Amino acid sequence: MNNKIIYDEFPEKCPPIHIQPLDKKTITVDFPELRWWFAIPEVGYQCKWAQYNVAQGALEVTVDMKATGEAVIHDIRGIEFEVTKREKKNHWKPEIMRMYARLTKQTVQWLAVFNIQSNVRILRTFLDEHFEEDWGPEEQRLITGDEKFGYTMANVRIGEQNFECLRVVEIDYQGNDSPDEEGILIETFISTAGRAVLTRRYNGRKWALKKGEFAQGEQPWDERYPDNHKIILEGQTYVHWYDYVPESVI
Repeated sequence: MNNKIIYDEFPEKCPPIHIQPLDKKTITVDFPELRWWFAIPEVGYQCKWAQYNVAQGALEVTVDMKATGEAVIHDIRGIEFEVTKREKKNHWKPEIMRMYARLTKQTVQWLAVFNIQSNVRILRTFLDEHFEEDWGPEEQRLITGDEKFGYTMANVRIGEQNFECLRVVEIDYQGNDSPDEEGILIETFISTAGRAVLTRRYNGRKWALKKGEFAQGEQPWDERYPDNHKIILEGQTYVHWYDYVPESVI
């Protein structure tokens, strides 16, 4: 199969990725994508992206998003996405969801997520408690890097393609943006054209240990993956777990 799986034509192994920080002034870009799903809420838009684990570089998830038409959620007009997600652990069986979002001249916003869990149809909207914690608030399209997280500009090479990018770092711990080893960190590289070419997920070394719906065991992440890249902020350690890569750069 020429090192490719049947679903969505993503390679089974992630192409080589190299990040080179640049000593350049931070720029501001117009970033109309949904955080951090690589999709723009415009009718007819389609994108595919993949999740690779870092330890083996192996493909684990593919996502296909199609903006199928307009929709109204709580009197706000937006766009409906048909989302097909496939996971290796589920033998690439398709999971279909509906997701809703809107794009304005200044902002981009998740409006609702509709899926099926245990044969029960569940709709969550931006008015529901904890929705913004899971999906984020309405975001400004104009985005820039923050020097408190280190370098803000980089050259990103994925396979044979090179991109000059803005580096954006986001931290989340129970809705707070201060470093904490029980939280997570998202590092995204956005091209000067305003498109994300790579998103990286890091876990605080104590994230989801022992308790909670995402419980992953008792071993801290830096001990579980001692060779994975780490980011240390204010003495708090985050461990690289997954890469998310759009089809456009593979």
